Amino acid sequence: MADQPPDDGADVDPALFARLAADPLAGHLGIVLEQVRPGYARAAMTVGPQLLNAVGTAHGGATMALLDVVHAAVSNSHGTVAVAQDVHTEFLAPGRPGDRLVAEGTEVHRSSRTAVYRIDARAQDGRLVATALARVFRTERPWGVAGMTSSFPVPTMPAPPVGVVGLGQLGGSLAAALVAAGREVTGWDVDPAAREAAAARGVRITRELEGVVVLAVPLPAMAGALEGLAVAPDATVTDLGSVKAPVLAQLRPVHGGRFVGGHPMCGTERSGHEATDPALFTGARWAVCLEPDTELPRWLRVAEVALAAGAEVVPVTAAEHDDAVAAISHVPHLLAAALAAAAAEAGPLALALAAGSFRDGTRVIASDPAFVTAMVEGNAGPTAAALARVQEQLARPWPELIAAGHAVRAGTPAGRRVVRVPLDRSALLALGRAGGAVSTRLAAFVEGWVPDAG
Repeated sequence: MADQPPDDGADVDPALFARLAADPLAGHLGIVLEQVRPGYARAAMTVGPQLLNAVGTAHGGATMALLDVVHAAVSNSHGTVAVAQDVHTEFLAPGRPGDRLVAEGTEVHRSSRTAVYRIDARAQDGRLVATALARVFRTERPWGVAGMTSSFPVPTMPAPPVGVVGLGQLGGSLAAALVAAGREVTGWDVDPAAREAAAARGVRITRELEGVVVLAVPLPAMAGALEGLAVAPDATVTDLGSVKAPVLAQLRPVHGGRFVGGHPMCGTERSGHEATDPALFTGARWAVCLEPDTELPRWLRVAEVALAAGAEVVPVTAAEHDDAVAAISHVPHLLAAALAAAAAEAGPLALALAAGSFRDGTRVIASDPAFVTAMVEGNAGPTAAALARVQEQLARPWPELIAAGHAVRAGTPAGRRVVRVPLDRSALLALGRAGGAVSTRLAAFVEGWVPDAG
């Protein structure tokens, strides 16, 4: 048996555990890191068909990977970076199909510069499958884990309540979706009819808000949305605004690191509480902003709200978001307005003959003009730049333009490749920049997807 783990008390900080557990190769092989505390680590792996060798037993490479995951975790369990120097492994018994192999690593010796660890891998019946003796060089460099002093919320922790300010189409739909998902939801709206409609769907109407507070109000009302309301001092504040940099500039000085910007990419040309639809967010992309000073535990809480509503989360910075939505949302609103106005100038006959192409091309401009104006003017710089690119495209020869546009639409990858991403700002942003999204929150990382042409 492996030596008994040192009695060093509590497990390592959840932020460090999250980084250690988010090993991409481990995720690919199905290795799960179960526990890490100073001087001790444990991980498990089930021997499935994909891990067998040519003779039908556990592949040595898979068993070595299990040992190595534990080696990495236990040697870094003191919070400073360790560098492997030597590993001696003995294979003592075959791992059989269906075996659950558990590897435990314990600290045998540690000085200021080196450390030695013993790692044993056993099957569920106690068979010692492999053992390793590993030596590392210990650096003095601490793990650069964002949020190391703050515990990440884990899925087994009770989800905090969600307070929704503004119970129109977006806010009302979000509140209804979260109630259906079993979340505790409170809400407020200046409109008594909106409050009454939300209460009928299970939302508790109150001016006292805590947990995750969502601002679902028009952009011009964002700065004063919480006036007259009692918001818990430790609440995380997010919004659903279609522009992020101006909202960030308004709300970050007030709420500091408690503010996390968000924008669900859904909605219709309808508005008001009468347009409430609990399924509005199902399958939608929901941008959740990760700035350099964003507190990751709060980002996770906002992401959990989006996932609970049925959306997929796209990690992004405010500036990247505004550039992207200018191209795929704000300019299309302007083009829809121009198309509708030009068709009107063509006369009643043109409007009478209008069918699917015209309907689809102008649908969004049926939205409230004040809403559309606030959106495009709030993102004026990126929208002007995106509009200029469209104008450049329109100047191309028509056959060339049509072929280029068709190639983009026809070449959009239809497949998805599942990936696991550590709870790290750079890794999360890389997922969003690759066109991917987070679909599931797991204990030590998130699971999501990236486009896959294959």
